[in-house]
Amino acid sequence: MKLTSIEKEKEKEKNNIRLKEILKTIKEWLQDLKNGTVEELEMKEQNSVILHVKFESDDNLDKKMIQFQYFVVFLYDVDVFEISTHYYFDKSDSTGFKIMSREDKVSFANMLKIPLLTMNLGYLWIPDLIGFESLQISRPIYFDGFSKHNFMTTVDSVLHGYEIIASLYEEFRNSVSKRYQ
Repeated sequence: MKLTSIEKEKEKEKNNIRLKEILKTIKEWLQDLKNGTVEELEMKEQNSVILHVKFESDDNLDKKMIQFQYFVVFLYDVDVFEISTHYYFDKSDSTGFKIMSREDKVSFANMLKIPLLTMNLGYLWIPDLIGFESLQISRPIYFDGFSKHNFMTTVDSVLHGYEIIASLYEEFRNSVSKRYQ
């Protein structure tokens, strides 16, 4: 069944009202974030609202404070939002990647993407795989599946994906540097 333009506008309006409700709820959940901040950014040119969440944790072997961040991205007029973060690579590694063998490039890409896919996480090489600067890791949440449990589980999955990428990337860098020495 095709929607008329009036029905489409009503659907968009309904989604935008729900977006505001969900946004308010998430901000309430995050107001007690330990060692963290939540910043709301309205991106009119991209027709979106973004929550930028930053926090520090010492939940690691060295007990050093490490900063994490993620984004909750809402696009107006649709019934889905996305939790995402970015892993930023060293610029020197991007340059070195360009001269690596095709076999090493494929190994690198597969080593990083397979765990993300098994965790049901999306990924995007920015700007692309050849000249990468960062890797975006994300997962959508549809409005009809919105709950505190689903939100927090998705945030955990995205941040775990980040930690997996960081570990695998470090391992790969070490193995490549040993081979090319």
